[in-house]
Amino acid sequence: MKVTTRTLWQQAGALAIGLALMVPMLAGAAEGVTLESARREAVKGNARALYELGKRYAWGDGAPQDYGKAAEYLRQAADRGYALAENDLGAFYAKGLGVKQDYVEAAQLYRRAAEKGEPWRSTAWGEVIGWGAGWPLTCRSL
Repeated sequence: MKVTTRTLWQQAGALAIGLALMVPMLAGAAEGVTLESARREAVKGNARALYELGKRYAWGDGAPQDYGKAAEYLRQAADRGYALAENDLGAFYAKGLGVKQDYVEAAQLYRRAAEKGEPWRSTAWGEVIGWGAGWPLTCRSL
């Protein structure tokens, strides 16, 4: 395979998407947060607790692995403006995990997360507006 600037961007883009999903979730369960306490707080609409439940279902950490359920919890947390949830849900849409693959929705979620100013959240958005990973041009112009 001939190495070009475009292929390097594509490889970097695939890595950025993987990191966007993995890095925030790698920490696993938040310290001191049990599955039951997360459920109790999620019922009250607590965005962090909803995010925590989404992570748990995504990883199968104390709950059965279920990407659809994970996406539901992440969506609720993202709708409350929780940047980590926006970022991770963007990765779910980019990869089609538990949701129908939708690059435009992924790009919008990444942008919302990036606008909150955290570096890991900006990585995926930077990829969308770059040339890598085969992102449709319509996504790069959002």
